[in-house]
Amino acid sequence: MPHETRPDFATPFVRHVEVHVLTPMELRVLRVLAEGRSDKDIAKRVGIEPGTVKSHVANALGKVGARSRLHLVVMALRAGLLRLEDIAC
Repeated sequence: MPHETRPDFATPFVRHVEVHVLTPMELRVLRVLAEGRSDKDIAKRVGIEPGTVKSHVANALGKVGARSRLHLVVMALRAGLLRLEDIAC
C-alpha cells in the first residue's frame, strides 16, 4: 500500500519568511493572535485600533496564502517564526 503524502501548507510561508514579507507590525499582531486573543485585546496590547488589527491579519493571510487565522498561526509555528513555549495562553 503506497504511503500518501499530504501537501505541505507551510512551504509558501517558509519561502515568504525568508524574504521578510510580513511587516514588523504584522509579526507583532501575529504573536498576540497566537495567544487566542480577540482583535480588541490585540489592539490594546500593541497600541493600535481593532480595525487596524483586522487589516494586519488580512494582509498577513493574503501574503502567505493562509486560509484562516488558525492556519496562519500553524504556518508561523511550522516556519519557526513562533515557538510554542513563547505563546502565553
